[in-house]
Amino acid sequence: HITDVRHARDCAGEDAYIFTPHAEALKPGHPSFVDNMVLFHRLWRARVPVIVREARGRISWTPAVMRRVTKQYREDRDNDAKKKAQDAAQKRGGGSGEERGEDMEE
Repeated sequence: HITDVRHARDCAGEDAYIFTPHAEALKPGHPSFVDNMVLFHRLWRARVPVIVREARGRISWTPAVMRRVTKQYREDRDNDAKKKAQDAAQKRGGGSGEERGEDMEE
């Protein structure tokens, strides 16, 4: 659930809302990382300003870098899930068919 949206006023005095995530919320491993990154990308594509709070150091916040970080996180998460499933299957005495030689060509 995304809560880092702040009320603001634009130049004409109209109500506006700005996404202001904390830098920690945009790091892989944070519980709302994926939701925050999806919103970040959507807003950047629409050229809507995003203010990242507590962004320090030499971090690149360009959309290309953020896209790469998100992709890497998703790949790592998927690989971890596959490994856990394989480990669980091995503990049950199963293992994959490939490990038992079922998928090998002669």
